[in-house]
Amino acid sequence: MISRDSDLTPVLSTLIATAKARGLTQNSLAHMAHIAPETLSRMKNRGNADFSAVAALAKAVGLKIALVPDEDRQELIRQRRLVDFEPLTYDD
Repeated sequence: MISRDSDLTPVLSTLIATAKARGLTQNSLAHMAHIAPETLSRMKNRGNADFSAVAALAKAVGLKIALVPDEDRQELIRQRRLVDFEPLTYDD
């Protein structure tokens, strides 16, 4: 599992809330994204997911995933002050 700093809980919550606002249940959202409802539940509970699953959920509710600049981090990189990278941790 990726560290807590990479927790996808807010992203998954947004996708589920968007689905609900569009009249979809979590089950119907999962089916529209071609994933099992149990998989969506596990993703939500663990706060992590494969990128392809998140992209499929977004597409199912009419959203796109976009990368946006992190200006603060980019400035640290430009200043060469970002030398320590956050370690990734993996479950066994």
